[in-house]
Amino acid sequence: MKLQKYSESSRTLSAPTRQPISSVSDRLMRSEIELLRRRKKHISDYAQKELRDRVEAALRALQRI
Repeated sequence: MKLQKYSESSRTLSAPTRQPISSVSDRLMRSEIELLRRRKKHISDYAQKELRDRVEAALRALQRI
């Protein structure tokens, strides 16, 4: 049984695919963009608070040891 060696030259690269250009009807309205931004900020704020709370709790637990 003969093993084939993998080489860089044996790889084939596919051409990058381009996203189709959106039509006007596919674009988001300004109000939709603002809503998405508010949701993103809300999620970010929540995640930062949770992380901060968990880190503080872990530090308190370590100080008790």
